[in-house]
Amino acid sequence: MKTDEHTEDCQQQESYCEQAEEPVFDWKKIGLFLLVSTALYLSISWIGGLDERYFIKGAEAVECGRFEEGVEYFHKSARMGGEEALYALGRCYLEGIGAQKDTVEGMRLIMESVDEAYADAQYFLAQCYYYGLYVEMDKEQAVKYLAYASRQKHPDAQCALGVCYLNGEGVEKDAKKAYQCFADAKKNGSTQADSLLRLLAGRDL
Repeated sequence: MKTDEHTEDCQQQESYCEQAEEPVFDWKKIGLFLLVSTALYLSISWIGGLDERYFIKGAEAVECGRFEEGVEYFHKSARMGGEEALYALGRCYLEGIGAQKDTVEGMRLIMESVDEAYADAQYFLAQCYYYGLYVEMDKEQAVKYLAYASRQKHPDAQCALGVCYLNGEGVEKDAKKAYQCFADAKKNGSTQADSLLRLLAGRDL
């Protein structure tokens, strides 16, 4: 499937604040663009499983504003075990996009995707625990799921985990570990890692 079949002006949004003293996450800025970008990647790499194809069709429909159609395709993919689709469905139910808003069902689907070790779902769940969204606020749980996503080389999770180490949120302060998280994030393509690394410039680690 060629990328020119997709809309070329998908908006890209930052995942969290650059300054360590500001909140680690900005969950309101994390939308369905992540699902669309994942679908574009799958289109380019052409993973041939039927669940992935349904997920791609669902993401394309959402991108074009056909939200209910997108949800139908996500359901088809999820029934075949697609962890991306479970996450997509969860976000749709949480935000009332293409389906009636249902936070209980939304979080159930998110947790299923987390159980399948889908890194984006792990990162989202970490944000939920960090801010107390849909679950009770728990910074230690936030760090736990950030660590899970970071092991899968999720750059935003690596940066966020580094900020937690830097500020001692949910974990003991450790500037050396923070630096390593930021360095790993930069290696994995984070656009925010450089500014975070500069925060540690000149410090005795």
